Parts: sequence; structure tokens; C-alpha cells
Amino acid sequence: MDEVFMKEALNEAYKAYEINEAPIGAVIVKNGEIVGKGFNQKETLKDATLHSEITAIKEACNNLGGWRLSGCIMYVTLEPCSMCAGAIVNSRIERLVIGAKDLKTGACGSVLDITNNQKLNHQPEVKFGVLEEECTNILQEFFSKLRINKKKEITMERYPMLEFNLKKLYDNTKIVTKLCENYGIKVAGIFKGFGGIVEGAEEMAKGGCCQIGSSRIEQLKVLKE
Repeated sequence: MDEVFMKEALNEAYKAYEINEAPIGAVIVKNGEIVGKGFNQKETLKDATLHSEITAIKEACNNLGGWRLSGCIMYVTLEPCSMCAGAIVNSRIERLVIGAKDLKTGACGSVLDITNNQKLNHQPEVKFGVLEEECTNILQEFFSKLRINKKKEITMERYPMLEFNLKKLYDNTKIVTKLCENYGIKVAGIFKGFGGIVEGAEEMAKGGCCQIGSSRIEQLKVLKE
């Protein structure tokens, strides 16, 4: 049964993935029925508290008509942070089922152990590792994509894209070479096979073009007609 409801939490995580949020999802179950669910939306709605667990707790409280969630089980794809762990304790959730551990900010045993703090007035039962591989994979895929996109953004900031009309070429490639030299830029090559330069070469040189070649078009400055 734990796997069934963790799959529901994963469905919530995919909703976050689709809007470019860290893919974390949670559902709250009572008597075999889902009474609350949520996914990470803190970037989309610019709210640091909108973690999947908080949204699920709010929905469950609203559906059950009270803040005490006694007899409820939360299923969450990633170990809750300190804020969410505190909310789980405060809402008296009876059992917490976690997919993957969070070794950086997890507050249910990995970094902190709020859910097992005997000084607090409630300690939910905690279980780790349900569909751990699936919960880990979606996070790894998301952050891998994020790193690739970030790298592309950095590259594009350094080397903006060149848009040009191939029909507008001059006959003498020395012109662009000279212009680039005037700005202290070394030219690695000219468009192979065309024997000419793009109109707007001076703007291109000012923009910091380090190579003029068909294989590196994405690294050149935007030129508008």
C-alpha cells in the first residue's frame, strides 16, 4: 500500500517538474483515501513556504475541518526540510513515509532529526526508502537538466547568437579581420566556402567575436538588419 500512495506523491512531483520546479510531491492519506496533496511551487509563486508538504497539510486540514491530522499518513518523495518537518510534527501526522533521503537539508534523520526529537510533544513514525530509486531519478534528471541549461545560459551571455542574411556578404574577408584586430580580437576563421563577411562586421567586432565560422554561429553577436 505504501508504494501505491508513493506513486501518487510522484505524480505530484511530476507536476512540479513540468513547471520547472524542483520535483517534490506529497500526499496525505486517511483511512485509505487521499485527503491532501501538493507539489513544490516556491519559485512559481515566489513563496518560500510553498513546499509540497505544506501545501498538502493545508489541503488536508481544510478537507478534514481541523488542524490536527491525527490518524493521517504523509507520503513524500524527498525527506522534508526543517520547516516541513516542524509542520508535520505540529499537525500531529501519525506516520511519515519518505522516498529519498536529503543529505543536505533533510530534517528527519539525515541532517537534523526533528521528527524524532523527544523534547517535542509529538513524534510521527518515519519510514524511508519507498520507491527510493524512482524518487531519486526524477530529482537527478531535473538537476542535470538545470545544470545543462545554466551552462548554455552562461555560454550565450559570453557569446550571443548571430542572426544574419547570407546574401549580404562583402567580397573581401580582410575587412572583418582588420576590424576585429582594431578591437583586439583574434579571428579564428571566416565563413568557410563563402569568401566574404557579414554586413555589420564592425558591430560584430565590438561585440567581442572570437571566431567567425559556421560551426560556432551560436557564439557570435546578434546582428539585426
